[in-house]
Amino acid sequence: GDKTLFVVAAGNTGPAKPSVTSPGCVPDVLTVGAVDRDDTTAQFSSRGPVLTTHTLKPEIAAPGVGISAAAAGGRGVYAYQTMSGTSMATPHVAGAAAIVRQAHPGWTAQQVKAALVGSAQTGGKVGGADETGGGRLDAGAAHRQKVLAAPAVQGGDFSWPQDPSDRTSVDVPYTNTTGSAIRLELSVSGVRGNDGSAVRSDVARIGQRQITVPAGGTVRVPLRLDPGARLNHAQYGDVSGRILAKGKGVRVSVPFTLYIQPQTVTLRVKLIDRDGAPARGASSLDVVSTDASTGEQRVNDGAKEQIFHVRPGDYLLSSFVTSGVDDANYGAESVSYLAHPQLSLTKDTTVVLDARKAHRLTVRTDRKAEVRRTVLSYGRWWDDTWAMSGSLSAPGDVKGVYASVTGRAQDGGYEFSSNWRAYGFDAKGPYVYNLSYPERGPIGSDRAYHTRDKKLAAVTARWNAVGQAADYADIVTLRPAWNPAAAIGIGSFDTVHAPGTRTEFYTPGDGTWQHMAQTTFPFAAVLQDQDRTYRPGERRSEEWYRGVLRPDAPRDAQGKPVLAAERQGGRMGVQPAFWNDGSGDHWSYGGSFGDIGNMTLRRNGQTIGESPYPYGVFDVPDGDAAYELQLKTTKLPSSDRNWLRSTDTTTTWSFRSRLEPDVYSRGLPLLFPAYDLPADGLNTLPAARGQHIRLSADGHAGYRPGKITKASLSYSYDNGTTWTTAKTSHTGGTWSAAVDHTGAAGKPVTLKVSLTDAKGNSVTQTITRAYDVR
Repeated sequence: GDKTLFVVAAGNTGPAKPSVTSPGCVPDVLTVGAVDRDDTTAQFSSRGPVLTTHTLKPEIAAPGVGISAAAAGGRGVYAYQTMSGTSMATPHVAGAAAIVRQAHPGWTAQQVKAALVGSAQTGGKVGGADETGGGRLDAGAAHRQKVLAAPAVQGGDFSWPQDPSDRTSVDVPYTNTTGSAIRLELSVSGVRGNDGSAVRSDVARIGQRQITVPAGGTVRVPLRLDPGARLNHAQYGDVSGRILAKGKGVRVSVPFTLYIQPQTVTLRVKLIDRDGAPARGASSLDVVSTDASTGEQRVNDGAKEQIFHVRPGDYLLSSFVTSGVDDANYGAESVSYLAHPQLSLTKDTTVVLDARKAHRLTVRTDRKAEVRRTVLSYGRWWDDTWAMSGSLSAPGDVKGVYASVTGRAQDGGYEFSSNWRAYGFDAKGPYVYNLSYPERGPIGSDRAYHTRDKKLAAVTARWNAVGQAADYADIVTLRPAWNPAAAIGIGSFDTVHAPGTRTEFYTPGDGTWQHMAQTTFPFAAVLQDQDRTYRPGERRSEEWYRGVLRPDAPRDAQGKPVLAAERQGGRMGVQPAFWNDGSGDHWSYGGSFGDIGNMTLRRNGQTIGESPYPYGVFDVPDGDAAYELQLKTTKLPSSDRNWLRSTDTTTTWSFRSRLEPDVYSRGLPLLFPAYDLPADGLNTLPAARGQHIRLSADGHAGYRPGKITKASLSYSYDNGTTWTTAKTSHTGGTWSAAVDHTGAAGKPVTLKVSLTDAKGNSVTQTITRAYDVR
């Protein structure tokens, strides 16, 4: 009925505007935005007014950042959970609505809504009406509210061009709910344009500055609107503000909005390829308003021109043009990049982006190398919030690469980069260049890039094979300094032969390089290295797929172990990495197909939890007990024809645990065995005696192992049916095991190792076919 008020979250798709959608866009519901502790609008909080209808939303805001609330089933330090979102703000308003309803049981839903919105706090850091409606919730004031007004005023839509005949007024009712007359002073405050900037003209003004509302009566005050008042280009669109009324012990905030259609100009863009024809193939065009943070991308597909009807202002125009398109083979003879980082539009304009006028880009290296991939990439950012980017990758058979950038970005920043991957081979072996040349200004002439080898970073990379020689997929991406979240795919599933050693050159600078590899494309595990930024002349070496591949703690972007297992109250959660190689630098959560596993948790010898996956969350009792956590993994042979090592693993961790009421999270004391052995490029050992395998243990972010006090290693040639115990020794803090493979040429070796640290935690791990004997 008319007494039911629906209180709805605005949504978490801010700061874009308009971004309030269903159900928050429904006029009669009370839509709630979120603010933080100092009343600043939360960045995630959806903004209004509503797209198309231009309805003012949200009408109110409430605290929604870092809100602690009761957690279902929680006790002690787990009794509360902290979250952020407009869904955390909405319960505050719903509770306040209940308080108002209890105080005024006869009020309708819209009267309750009016009391909440009208009593909201404004001023300070409270955002405008397009972000918070009437303001930030004041539950006490809503309970005591004496004067009710409209919860929101919709001023109407006004088409371009506006003129004096569009002037109008909207009556705003003020109703006195008390037994005495109330005098109010009225003003218009916080009028903001579509871009959020303050409007200085009288687009909205109040018809009466003072009123007296009789006891139990209503007075209507005109809000006079002048859509033809002066606005800046970016202010056209949704204009919003508040009418503030103040009296003795009374405060009323009424948010309002009106839509003033902007002037539009016609932008015609012609994309011309290097043959003088309308661009085809992968040719595309981005047109983005940096004022309104909106835009559109189109594929040209042979069109003579692209027509846009846009408001005056500043725009990014960015295009990729392919020329000499080979439709049958999806190829092209050349690729070009053409752009205006900031083009000011004040009238109908035609822009011709002509690839014939672009400038040739070439790269030269000290060693002879063949370019097999070129990636043209750009980024444009503004307002400390928005970023636009794009890239085009061209294979090595493209005959020409070109670019033309006209002008500079005056608001925010802009970067264009050409990125190259080139391969070569000489007497020292194979090598690959990974090169990136960013530019932030105009490009009005040819570019011939050349960085001497001595100024590049160089990595001597040894690629080991997981049992047999093969070509592995090699993946290299560059994250530009202006946007670490962007990734430019410079090496997209190129191949690298294993076993072998290759010199890998990298451009130094602020960009971050990320390197990954797969033994088989597309389902095999993707092993990834830590993110790396290189200095000029830096030299380092690394090994891929070296030694015994085994489960370990995952790594973060800096290569440090992350949290792999923890206890929170009555629950344990475990998620190790499926693989890490002998270097400790290259890890993976496992392949998308073929890497399978399961977990079992035992308490005092009794199974209390099982997971059909190589990770799990388990409910556990409070008391102190001995636990055994077992992880089993299997590599399905059909999923990865090149992976012939560590085909099965079983890892059993032993430790004690109990509930610690004052501890939110306690890392579980898991030891991850690590192996260092003198394997060759196929991960084999010779059929000889006196070979040593060094043993150690990795921890994770939740547990740093103590010194290893006990270590044992056994090996088997028949998948664990019979075992040979290796002699272990402990010298200078290092444990090693001596293995004798005399007469075992051609046999696979299964390893079983047990480690115990000084804190009493232990692990036993069995790895089937850890390596072969040659």
